[in-house]
Amino acid sequence: EWGVEHLWPWPRVREGDWTAALFYDAALAEAMHDLAALAGTRLAAAGKLCRIEPGGQRIRDAFLSPSRHGSGSPDEVPQSPRMPASPPADAPWTTPILWDHRTDVQTTMNAEADVLGVPKQGKEDYAQYTLAPRASRLLVVNRLRTDTVRVSACFAEKPLLGSAWIPVSPRSPDRRFEHALCAWWNSTPGILTLLHSRAKALDYTRYALNALRSLLVPDPNGVNITPLSDAFAVCRSQTLLAWPELHACPTRAILDEAAARVLRIDGRKIADWRRRIALEPTVSRISASQRMRLGQVGSRATPA
Repeated sequence: EWGVEHLWPWPRVREGDWTAALFYDAALAEAMHDLAALAGTRLAAAGKLCRIEPGGQRIRDAFLSPSRHGSGSPDEVPQSPRMPASPPADAPWTTPILWDHRTDVQTTMNAEADVLGVPKQGKEDYAQYTLAPRASRLLVVNRLRTDTVRVSACFAEKPLLGSAWIPVSPRSPDRRFEHALCAWWNSTPGILTLLHSRAKALDYTRYALNALRSLLVPDPNGVNITPLSDAFAVCRSQTLLAWPELHACPTRAILDEAAARVLRIDGRKIADWRRRIALEPTVSRISASQRMRLGQVGSRATPA
């Protein structure tokens, strides 16, 4: 058993809201509905506040794929030719890229390049003059495995491009807002918006650019983002536990307290979301029937 019947109000369905189909626990569907109700006041679509580009496929089209030696990465896609371990001396130009999303390596919000990108033959000008200027210090994930992911957004001291990550640049440059966004996307409300934006595979999601641009984020024109930017400063180097361990992650608890202050909602409510997300079958890999035997079942239906 991997599903449950939800009673979802018809007016929501009529408006195209199928949130209930994305969660086992109906309380999480209601939580996302509550967040969506803040759009236009405390929250806004990320794409209205930031440029989120270029997509990972454009990076993979323009740059040689990194050499790997049995990394075992689930994102390893054989391509030829491969980027050399060290850029050749005659490489006309290189740029730093955060290519992979290895959860055993990316355990904090701090990021650094894992390759120096070498453009493919014939793509040099496109890579250098079209893609490279769109590099950013803030990057958001564009694909993840819900049962192993730790970090859903990261921040680098130097601008990076990404393959499994997408650069995010505020339309009005603001380092404090970048820090706040990084903290937000690693907080439980931010994770909830990522779970809500899943398409096709619910446990291994690849996000289209439009899906990332539609993610709800705190609007600095409507709320004070300082608690999130301050939480980033405190937590940026602290280890984040994987999503199945959200409920036990002390770093996440700090980020959630900040998110609650920004949203002006009860922190205990967000703590409850954190516990419920960790128990979702697509996150925990514990089936619904196992949860029932363990007595770990939350709210299973909502009033119509």
